[in-house]
Amino acid sequence: MRRNYLKLLTLGLFFTFSFFLNLPQAQAVNGVITFNDISPVNTLLSGIYPTGLADWGTNQWYVSGPWNLFTSNSISYPNESITSASFTFTSPSILTSVDAYNGGSGSTNITLACTGNTQKTQTVPAGQLVTIQTNWITPCSIVTIGSTNGWWTNFDTISYGTTAPTL
Repeated sequence: MRRNYLKLLTLGLFFTFSFFLNLPQAQAVNGVITFNDISPVNTLLSGIYPTGLADWGTNQWYVSGPWNLFTSNSISYPNESITSASFTFTSPSILTSVDAYNGGSGSTNITLACTGNTQKTQTVPAGQLVTIQTNWITPCSIVTIGSTNGWWTNFDTISYGTTAPTL
């Protein structure tokens, strides 16, 4: 009986202690930007899309139809000399994740940057599709996405939130 009581007491203290630790929590996702309803594809993306959410600038992005591991529309850069482009949330938001597919012949380094947050860099091997989690908690407006192999990398499923996760 006494041994069981000590186990319960120890277990209770562990859970109490764990509760007060500042452990990372999953980020709150309020929405996802995909490019599946854009038609025609294989064209430049300019202006605000989706309505009222993000401004993609003028001729910085290219909408691609399904390509290799992306079975639906995605975006990339409009030509091979561009390795970085930005978009602007119309209302400050928190970029939580981006899917990136590297269709090139070598690895690429993806960088995600937004004022007030630590730049996120991740290497994506050739032929791989990955979801890049930012772990950002500060809302921002201008998001810059870079890829060292330029238009050989495509992006999709851009997840965002409008408030930081609660801990």
